[in-house]
Amino acid sequence: MKIANDFVKSNYLNELLEGQGDNFGSKLTINMDYLTAPISAVIGTEDSSSTTLVSSLLNVAAIPTISPFATSEELSSPYFNSFFRTIPPDGQQAKAMVDIIEYYQWTYIAAVAIDHSYGRYGLRALEREAYDRKTFCIAFSEFLKEATVQGLEGRTFLISEAIAFISPDVLEKNAVILKGAIGIRPYLFTDNLFEDYLRGITLNKTRESANPWWK
Repeated sequence: MKIANDFVKSNYLNELLEGQGDNFGSKLTINMDYLTAPISAVIGTEDSSSTTLVSSLLNVAAIPTISPFATSEELSSPYFNSFFRTIPPDGQQAKAMVDIIEYYQWTYIAAVAIDHSYGRYGLRALEREAYDRKTFCIAFSEFLKEATVQGLEGRTFLISEAIAFISPDVLEKNAVILKGAIGIRPYLFTDNLFEDYLRGITLNKTRESANPWWK
């Protein structure tokens, strides 16, 4: 958050400096230690919770945030109009889970989530699917930690990508109830043409192109 705050501060100071022009020094005194080149965009962060905080701060200065990891539905809100991602939001995982629920004709289920942005908004996406499809009922909702304390063994758990593949510590802490769980994961594929394009990009070629990003 400190780095994000520094980015916002630096961009704000650059705007002031540009607005003052030649008379900048006579009208306003600024600590130049905070001044860097204007930040065009920030790539990150590594999870939904931290991305929500960072993006909300950068949004104040209209600095785009681009995340390859943050999937929380919260970030789909119009409030985060400067946020972009390269991974499907949790709503897509919720749809996949419901497809499995309908395939096995389960009509009465419980929803368990981790107590942070990723888990809470993932739960909302599942509840929205239940309301829209009306093919099953969510009997109750609980947080994963409490479900482990209660010893909810002998159930079939459908778990999201973050728990199944990215957070082994969560699996270890809740192994008693999550053993044998079915994990959901976005389809992964290799786009060779796109990879070749990325590998061929150079700074000079990009600046010489007609890409408006560099104007």
